[in-house]
Amino acid sequence: MAKAYLAALLDRLADPEVRRALAGPSALFAPPLILAASLSKSEGDLRRLLQDLRPALVRLEGDLGELVRKHDYRFRHEGLTEDQAASWLRALEVLSGRDPQEVRARFQPRRDITRFRPAP
Repeated sequence: MAKAYLAALLDRLADPEVRRALAGPSALFAPPLILAASLSKSEGDLRRLLQDLRPALVRLEGDLGELVRKHDYRFRHEGLTEDQAASWLRALEVLSGRDPQEVRARFQPRRDITRFRPAP
């Protein structure tokens, strides 16, 4: 079924609605992306797919960077946004190909790292 879905996706890459969905809040998981590379009929299709996925991956990279930076004691007072707090979960979802509901049911992001400030 995964091959059929990915083939359909690759056939519809010119559709603006499909392209918007690919650039949306979540990136396509890595395992299906690898499979899509093997199913793609042309290098152009694969290049377009990667180009459409890039914004979601760039956002994820930025959120992960902020998560790491805000764990530094000098920046703990800044707190985390919801996207930054959940970025490590989104990275697990993208890299593992696991169902986001399953990943999020097992792990919960820390919402407020400022509560762990050292006592004066």
